[in-house]
Amino acid sequence: MRKKETPPILLYSLSDERVNKIVDDYLDFVTNPYHEWRQRSDWNEKEISCFFCSLNREEAPELRPLKERSEFDNRPEKYSLKYKPRREKTELKFRAIIDMLYRLYTQSKSDWFTISRWALTEVFYDGVPYMLFTLLKHNVINWTDTYSYVTIPHPDWFTCTAYKYAASVVPYRERVKQIIYDYNRKNRSPLLNKIIGSSTNSFFKQYEQNIGLLQFSDIEGLSSFMSNPDNFKEIDKETGEVIDRPHRHIVYQSVIDRISLSNGYTSKDKQQIIVGKKDSISQIGRFYHIGTSLPKMLKPYTNILYGIDSHNSHPLLFNYMILNYYLNDKALIDYDFSFSKIDNSNLFYNISLFINNTNTYLLPPYVMKNLCNYLINNKIISKKRQMRKIPQDALQYIRDTSTGVIWKIIQQSFPDYTRDEIKENVFQNVFYSPSIKTGYYDTENDTYVEAKKKKWVDMFRQKYPSVMRLINVIKKDLHNQCVANGLVDSEGKDKIQLPHLLMRFESVIFTRALNDAFKANIPAIGIHDCIAVIGDTIDMDQQQQLKDILLNRYKECGLIPSLSVEVYH
Repeated sequence: MRKKETPPILLYSLSDERVNKIVDDYLDFVTNPYHEWRQRSDWNEKEISCFFCSLNREEAPELRPLKERSEFDNRPEKYSLKYKPRREKTELKFRAIIDMLYRLYTQSKSDWFTISRWALTEVFYDGVPYMLFTLLKHNVINWTDTYSYVTIPHPDWFTCTAYKYAASVVPYRERVKQIIYDYNRKNRSPLLNKIIGSSTNSFFKQYEQNIGLLQFSDIEGLSSFMSNPDNFKEIDKETGEVIDRPHRHIVYQSVIDRISLSNGYTSKDKQQIIVGKKDSISQIGRFYHIGTSLPKMLKPYTNILYGIDSHNSHPLLFNYMILNYYLNDKALIDYDFSFSKIDNSNLFYNISLFINNTNTYLLPPYVMKNLCNYLINNKIISKKRQMRKIPQDALQYIRDTSTGVIWKIIQQSFPDYTRDEIKENVFQNVFYSPSIKTGYYDTENDTYVEAKKKKWVDMFRQKYPSVMRLINVIKKDLHNQCVANGLVDSEGKDKIQLPHLLMRFESVIFTRALNDAFKANIPAIGIHDCIAVIGDTIDMDQQQQLKDILLNRYKECGLIPSLSVEVYH
């Protein structure tokens, strides 16, 4: 009987010649006190502080071997470089670090990314700063002036290979991932534990099986797309300049490599290649896997049939906060959206329902009075309850987001911008801006505002003045609560901000909806604020069933979304 072929292990690496030279230089660097990199003239203050800060040294290791750390630290002997590292093991470690660095590079939206040096140190011990410095000297990586971000100046040096000793390299990578996961699990919020705890093992098993179905179905079309350089250019809206985006090609190709390598293997085997564990969950409850890394432009070449999402998910979710603030006077850090039933969901839903069914697009001045009468006549509230007045522009905002037209309305003020560009600018400058005073980025002295950001805030304030004020009130409220509860990091940044609450809310809705889809045997996966369906042909009854699932889950939260179906085949 023919032995079953096991799937190859994907590894990003440099050429064997380059890796061997890096390893040789590193071994000489850490053991030979006369190595050229060890001489003081070859150092500068920033390099010393960056690469050797974890060793508590103020000077480079000039003309002395690197011995145990006991003279600097009380950490165990295993952290030392007292003995010359074995070459074979050192090569495996370098290949693991090189692989991890390139993966981070391909997963970043720009050319720059950050690394968890503390996690690397836990796995590779005190060799980390010396290994990184060796890679820097070989021009494999580069650092920003502040040493906060890393980049790879020569991505063309890397290839995707089935390295013969990959099975010995992967455990290093997995240990680093496990250390980061353990840290995140220890520090994640009680809310996230509720989200994960409410999802059964069968949910995660079905999730992994569905991701294992993902593959490219149009290889010829994919090849044509990737070979067209125009697909990796964009026009700057401010200058009109055409900008090449070579990094985008690298990111796309890395996703193609990961998915293509799995073709021809069973769903179970494919999980070893492209599927993350259920532990790949962010602090806000989002699931991460190869599907979430799949660029939108590549989806038509896969077997993803269509995706269903809300036309304006985060602005719609903010409706809950508007109503909760005006009716319950709440803007709390501990919004617990994982409860089986959300308070006032029926009231909130009927407010949105009434607003949506108003005959005229622009709501009349007496809309609040009509709303109260509607709620009383339908016995949703009693006559004795005094409804706090909701400003007319806030109700208009609720209608615009519930009917899915808010981006079209904003586009009237910025006709030269695409829908995606408008979304990006509104999120960045209105909802996600850290300033609690003005709603946009200020300098430290609040004396200058960037014109590019200000125009978006001014536009939003003009259309929805009460909503803009409320955004700033909630940001300030959340900031004060973070300060009071010690939820401010070392850089003075709040650990819980408005976008965190919105994404957290969204994660709960879509986790519940996915669970319902799995029970209905729909081959679906979640991609942030979208549920994508995998298959060969579109089943319209199944599509309607998935729509109903989403509508019901939004209704539980008192919201009415306008759903969008994007068909890829």
